Amino acid sequence: MSEEALTTERRVKLQLAVVRYLRTQERYREAQKAFEEACTDIRGSMYEGERFVVKADHKHYIVTMDRKLDFDVEEIESII
Repeated sequence: MSEEALTTERRVKLQLAVVRYLRTQERYREAQKAFEEACTDIRGSMYEGERFVVKADHKHYIVTMDRKLDFDVEEIESII
C-alpha cells in the first residue's frame, strides 16, 4: 500500500470533516442572510443623522446613522 492511500482512519476523519464543513456552510449561509435582512431593516427604520440607545441582552448600545446611510452599533457602559 502506498503512503498516499487513505487508511480507514483517515477516510473516517476526512468524512467527518467534510460533513461538518457542509453543515457549517449551511448555517453560515442562513446566518449571513439573517444578518443582511437585519441590516436592511435598520437602514429602513432610521433617518440620516439619527441616533438612539438600545438595550439587548442586558447591555446598552448606541446606534447611529450617518449621511451615507451607514449605521454603527457600539456597546456603551450605561445610559446614565
